[in-house]
Amino acid sequence: MEALRLSLSGKNVVIATGTSSGKTMCYQIPILDDLVRDSSPGLRAIIIYPMNALVNDQLSDWERKLKMHPKITFARFTGQTPNDQKTYVDRLKAAIKLDLSKQQLNEQELYRETERRLNEKINNDIPNRLNHREAIRKSPPNILITNFSMLEYLLERPIDASIFYNARLKFLVLDEAHAYRGVQATEIAFLIRRLKDRLGIENIVSIATSATLGERGNKDSEEKVRKFVSGLFDADFPPPNPIYGEPLVPKLSMPSVKPQLKEYISAIEALRSNPLANWRTVFNVTGFNDLADFLSHDENLYLLRTKVLASKPKLLKAAAVELWGEVDDSEEGLQALLELVALAKADQAHEDLLPIL
Repeated sequence: MEALRLSLSGKNVVIATGTSSGKTMCYQIPILDDLVRDSSPGLRAIIIYPMNALVNDQLSDWERKLKMHPKITFARFTGQTPNDQKTYVDRLKAAIKLDLSKQQLNEQELYRETERRLNEKINNDIPNRLNHREAIRKSPPNILITNFSMLEYLLERPIDASIFYNARLKFLVLDEAHAYRGVQATEIAFLIRRLKDRLGIENIVSIATSATLGERGNKDSEEKVRKFVSGLFDADFPPPNPIYGEPLVPKLSMPSVKPQLKEYISAIEALRSNPLANWRTVFNVTGFNDLADFLSHDENLYLLRTKVLASKPKLLKAAAVELWGEVDDSEEGLQALLELVALAKADQAHEDLLPIL
């Protein structure tokens, strides 16, 4: 909440919380808040990642969030971004054919299925995601997701100059900021200064995220983090930065339950074959609102979080033995429990069940 308070009020923030702790939401929410209020054309947010794999994952996440906001445009611009619509369609077709190559289809069947899937994919594309460079240059997106190497090209190439026309950049995000060290940190620091100079701006909301920056509670370490990100962004990051958050303390709801190992296996088998299967019957329980509510009362899951996985990661077999002892089907039972947790968390409303998933 502290990170959101700072970013929503236009302050710079460095978020140094653990993996799956919600760092991404700490910059998505203020960006969305700003664009929902005013979705007029022009570049408003740049999000920089050190790797294309992270860029691609982030693009999918933004797509899910922006389906209901067609006026807010977004795009990925990396070396993988197609030049035009034809190239985009050709790449889609090639990917579909590669996937279908695993099936035994004759030439006519392959053609029909490829065209069917291609049309389905294109028809399902949301209009506010810009899929190729030609579209990005013609109508610059509100949100640009890229990497630092490509951003440097965009600032240099005349063909990309239109992307920065009428830009009103308000947010600049460096995700995985710990990846920028040594010479690379110097390069990106100069890149950010060039970006600001190009757009004629000084004050933007600068956000850095990392799961491994500094040491919580160590004043010297925290000061080094502030100095590091200030050097990258050419901006101030005063306390309470860096934001480390508070570790979540597991809680066991009462009255507790302690299912048998085989009950987990039976429940997940039923739900695999039928997502609407009645898991309450398998566990012989009543009165719980949903699966997540039931698992919040589960002593085995509580023990898994507070004891078995409290100190360090473990192999599935080792964790199963520690949880249930040397018994048959212990690994299968733990796998089933973890799958049940994943199902319960599918709506993203129960991140407290088992944050490691």
